[in-house]
Amino acid sequence: MTVSARQNVSAQRGDPVRTSFRVSVTLARGAPGQMAFEAAIAAWIFAPQGQPSLWYLAIPGATYRGLAYYDRQVPGYAPEAFSMARFLARNGIGLVVIDTLGTGESAAAVDGGLITRFVTADANAQVLDQVRERLLTGRLVADLAPVPAEALFLGGVGHSMGAFQLIQLAALLEDRGTPLDGAILVGWSHVPFDYERLQLDANAIFTQMVATNGYYAVPREVMRPVFYGPQPTVPDALIAADERDATPFPKGLMDEGLIPGIVAREAATLTSPVLYVAAAHDFCANAQAEGAVFHCAQLFTAYTQAGAAHCNFEESRQDLWRVIAGWTRMVAAREGALAGMPSATVAAAS
Repeated sequence: MTVSARQNVSAQRGDPVRTSFRVSVTLARGAPGQMAFEAAIAAWIFAPQGQPSLWYLAIPGATYRGLAYYDRQVPGYAPEAFSMARFLARNGIGLVVIDTLGTGESAAAVDGGLITRFVTADANAQVLDQVRERLLTGRLVADLAPVPAEALFLGGVGHSMGAFQLIQLAALLEDRGTPLDGAILVGWSHVPFDYERLQLDANAIFTQMVATNGYYAVPREVMRPVFYGPQPTVPDALIAADERDATPFPKGLMDEGLIPGIVAREAATLTSPVLYVAAAHDFCANAQAEGAVFHCAQLFTAYTQAGAAHCNFEESRQDLWRVIAGWTRMVAAREGALAGMPSATVAAAS
C-alpha cells in the first residue's frame, strides 16, 4: 500500500491508526466439513475531529484493500485529495476501515471458496461489537474520550461488493436486535449488470478471472470502462496505483455477489436508514428505483453522483462526501445521537 498506517500514531495528525480485531467464524456452515476458524481483521482508525460520536465501519469492494478505496493515495497529490476517510474525519465522522476477511492484511490461511457473505457478516458483526465496546470505554484509539452510549452513532458504509457484504451484515444485526444506526451502500445493484451499457467485455472478464486457492485475481484493465468510465477523467497515476494495489478476492464472495438479487430478501428486512449511492456510469443505473427493495427502512435516500464512474474518484467526489456527511448528521439528529455535541461538530461539512 502507498499509505503507511502505523500503530500509536496520534489521532490528531489525520493519519490512520493501525489496529486489528480477533474473530472466530464457522466456515462451510451446515456442511459436513464445517469448521471453526480464528482470524484477525486488519483495520485502520480515522479518528474524527471534535466529539467522537459518529462512526462507520467501512468495507471495500472486490479487488480493493480498505485503504486503497477509502484513503486512496496518489503520487503527486495531497494525502486528502482522494480520501473519503480523511474528509469525513475532518468533518466529525470517524471511520474504521477494514480489509475484507481473506484479503490484504486480513489474509487467511483458508480456501477462499469457503468465505461467503454469511462468514464475513459474522466476522464483521464481531468487529462492530469490539468497536462499540472500545468506543464506550475509550480504548479504540489514544486521545479519544469514552463515548456515552446514548450519543453513539455506529453505522456501516460499503462500496460495490462491500455494500453487498454490508446488506448481509445489516440483516444479521437486525435479527440480533442491534440494527445499524445507518447504512450507506455505494455502487451496488440488485439487478443484472448491463455489460453492453457499461462497455464491458463479459467474456474477457470471466475467462481471465482465475482462482488460486479459492481467490480470484480479477483482470483490472478489463474493468477500466466501468471503474473509471469510458473516457476517464481521473489521473492516470490513480488508475496505476489502484491496479498495482489490487488484491485477490475470495471466490465464495465473488460467486455470490455476481448473482442478481442475491441479498434482496435481506435488504427488504432492514429497518436502518439507508443512503443508496450510484454514479452516473455505474452498475446501478437508477438509484431511486432501488428504494423499492428497502421497503422496511425507516428512511431511504437515493443519490446519484454526477459525472462519475463506479469507483467515485472523479471531480464530483467531494459532492458525494458532503452528502454522506450531511446525511449522517441528519440521521444522527433524528436518533438523538447529536444531543450535546459541540456546534462546530454539528455544523455543515465544508
